Amino acid sequence: MNVFFNETSERAIVGYYIGYRRKISIPPIDPSDIYHPELRDMFGAILKLSQAGSPVTPVTVHTSMGSKEGRLKALIQLEGDGCTSYSIRHHCETVTALARRRRAHAAASGAIAALEADDDAAALSAIAEAATALSEGGRGNGATVTIAEAAEAALITAQKARAEGVTPGIQTSLRGWNEKLGGIRQPRLIIIGARPRMGKSALSLQLAADVGSSVDGATGKTNTALFFSLEMGTAELGQRHLASTSRVPAQRIDRAQFSDAQDARMIQAVEDMRGIKLHIDDRPALKIGQIRAAAAAAKAEHGISVVIVDYLQLVRADGRQTNREAEVAEVSRGLKALAKELRVCVIALAQLNRECDKRADRRPNMSDLRESGQIEQDADIIAFLYREAAYQDRPDADPNATELIVGKNRQGTCGTIDLEWDGPTQTFRDKTTNQWVSHG
Repeated sequence: MNVFFNETSERAIVGYYIGYRRKISIPPIDPSDIYHPELRDMFGAILKLSQAGSPVTPVTVHTSMGSKEGRLKALIQLEGDGCTSYSIRHHCETVTALARRRRAHAAASGAIAALEADDDAAALSAIAEAATALSEGGRGNGATVTIAEAAEAALITAQKARAEGVTPGIQTSLRGWNEKLGGIRQPRLIIIGARPRMGKSALSLQLAADVGSSVDGATGKTNTALFFSLEMGTAELGQRHLASTSRVPAQRIDRAQFSDAQDARMIQAVEDMRGIKLHIDDRPALKIGQIRAAAAAAKAEHGISVVIVDYLQLVRADGRQTNREAEVAEVSRGLKALAKELRVCVIALAQLNRECDKRADRRPNMSDLRESGQIEQDADIIAFLYREAAYQDRPDADPNATELIVGKNRQGTCGTIDLEWDGPTQTFRDKTTNQWVSHG
């Protein structure tokens, strides 16, 4: 008995579409999801007939597949076994879920074989593949769509969002980001580059919390973020977000020099955070295969929407590379693949080289990305965080003024988003005024 196969549901689906009078523009399942070879071939023939505008009947399906004894009788019987329109969704969900489990089982078997062969890199890759197969929305191996089908799906999504008054993309706490970058969209790879002390970790944590606090307009469910912190531990991240949320300076929290009123604000802030769906993985020196495997597992368990990596150059390649540039290139490709495989947005921080510090205008550009070639190619959006006041030799610079310089944007225009930085609470806000509310 095959526990990954439900013949009743597969027969119900194929039978339902025999005699289906409307054109099947977007199939409810991919033919590869059907386990039974004969039923899989029949469903493929049904789709071809429908998309060609031909009638779908037992006779036309039989003719298109070629003569085979007993097939016409089987098709006629299938038409009688077809499910109703009320249950077709249930049967499709059953078949696709079983298909995901078959692919996961095959990948897991590959992982076991790789472990027995003492090939850790191959085992990690297979584990990631198994977890990906179990995640929502996974497509079958070799599954394709036409450009018209892809455009139709995009149109339907846009029409649905407009009809429901929903803004596409996950909206952040930064209005400038939402307006100029369209929020946070999947599947994209976003690179945020900066020199040290600019606040890139604080910005990424803020974005992660924004995601974990937002609701998906289409499903009504709270979005979930996964934060890989290869540089800082969970205690430091927790302290930073506690300062940001409670508006109590981080230094006062770190030195335990806060008032009773501030203590009450922090207690309330922690309670408010309990609803934020943000998971943190602070293991150091992770390999790209470990990140992909952990993200795929989190996608299957928590339905994550966004993955944040702090930061890219600390991630190690799975295999041995001849030089540092090749290693970073492998990591960059792995993050891009992760975004596409899991249909999540990946936000990766990147350290910039020192060349920008030597220029009169220290605003960073694409050439300042360390080992930048592959990163520049893979990223959908590349933005640079810049604060003039972060440099000690610029004492007259506005301590709050911050620029988020968008150097690459595949889905829109480039430019600068003006922000303000509140150092005591490690928080970025839209630029409105240089007057800040007292932190007490």
